[in-house]
Amino acid sequence: MLTQNWKIPSNYLRTEWIIIAVLLPFVLHAQPAFGQSMEKKVAYKVCIEPRTIKEIREAEYGTNFPGSVWKTHDEKFDIAKSLRPLPNGAVFLNSWQLNGLCRRKKIDTLFYVGFMADLCLVNIPGAIREMSQKFKYRCVVLRDCTTVYEFAETVDGNWMTFAAIRLIESDMGYSAISDDFISACCGSTRNK
Repeated sequence: MLTQNWKIPSNYLRTEWIIIAVLLPFVLHAQPAFGQSMEKKVAYKVCIEPRTIKEIREAEYGTNFPGSVWKTHDEKFDIAKSLRPLPNGAVFLNSWQLNGLCRRKKIDTLFYVGFMADLCLVNIPGAIREMSQKFKYRCVVLRDCTTVYEFAETVDGNWMTFAAIRLIESDMGYSAISDDFISACCGSTRNK
């Protein structure tokens, strides 16, 4: 049992609330072929003028460059269907955007779920550390809706997940279980 098992009072929930699902972003890395160098030969001019992205790509790839991979293959770089926001839902790119959204909607409590409770839930923009310490939000991680990587020695007891949640509880926020969250949501809608 974790020490800061926070019961979610129904008055903390409103008809507009945010659950932040943090996914491990996959980044494509261009790797050089075996034995090739990553360095490129660059011809320096006396004066370097700023160029547009289009001019840079044309110089590097030629004029027939079709565009960025996320534009030419956008179906592969989209949010998974099961995680897509609703049509009127918000998507934010950094903590300032999330802060602005929460302030406009008078939201003071953020609930976090997802993978990598010790990294992504804590350290990316809009994650628990920044939102609780910089912007002073009440941040709650739902323990049974998050995990971290486990090693062979830790998987039986989920010790890495336990340690990550303890880190969040000791320095940044609270934890609760999803049943309490759901009960509080149901109680919140009945009280209206």
